[in-house]
Amino acid sequence: MAPEVIRHANSGKPADIWSLGCVLIEMATGNPPWNQFSQEVTAMFHIAMTNDPPAVPAWLSQDAHNFLAACFNR
Repeated sequence: MAPEVIRHANSGKPADIWSLGCVLIEMATGNPPWNQFSQEVTAMFHIAMTNDPPAVPAWLSQDAHNFLAACFNR
């Protein structure tokens, strides 16, 4: 879920693009972003309160890294 959606702020296309990036990470790894958190609420709090994007697997191509960085641009 995009940070602005979690914070109940105005959301639109940027939130959709953020979600696309999350889906791509999940497709590449088989796990959702921020899966190190044991509870979804903890992950949502972290997403809403930090400016850090989710971790991108190092083995993805440079093009994939660039695309995901654009998806997670706040």
